[in-house]
Amino acid sequence: MAVSADVGNGKGLITIDLSNCNLAHSASLIRQACLDGGFFYVINHGIRQELFEELFDRSRTFFQLPLEEKMKVLKNKDFKGYTPLMDQMLDPSKQSTGDCKEGYYIGFEVAKDDPHATKRFFGPNVWPSADKLPGWKQTMEKYYQEALSTLHRVLLFGQERYSVAFFLEPGPDCLVECLPTCHSGSNPPKYVMII
Repeated sequence: MAVSADVGNGKGLITIDLSNCNLAHSASLIRQACLDGGFFYVINHGIRQELFEELFDRSRTFFQLPLEEKMKVLKNKDFKGYTPLMDQMLDPSKQSTGDCKEGYYIGFEVAKDDPHATKRFFGPNVWPSADKLPGWKQTMEKYYQEALSTLHRVLLFGQERYSVAFFLEPGPDCLVECLPTCHSGSNPPKYVMII
């Protein structure tokens, strides 16, 4: 996949074009986007516009539900499901309150009795009742087939902004630890190693 950038989108974010084939430039742009703000737009990704429109319509419907309804699908131990406003904190050392967003997370789904179901980030997704949100599950599964995603809503100064984020979870046997060059005896790792 190749990328390029266009910062002229009026949003202050780099636009990554997956149809461009300059890989060195691509890596540089993605790195810069991640360092500057952590977000960027992706175009020419191959996901149908109609599916995005359906996804955003369904998302609006979900996030407009009363909190009591959304709490019925609260995230499970595998971080799938609803996360309330201010529930997550990107950097507790620099924040006194949670992030100003609520989210709904889905991932790779396997049945409860599947051997992989006990591994981190696997297992069943948490789905709202089809009576409350007809078509929700089917739309989310359709999108997931085209791109692994985390669906979330960010609130900025009372204005709603919907976005579809793309995150890749590590494999269930992935070792996550601080790089040796990033810690020392006087500067220990901030977090313990996890598998």
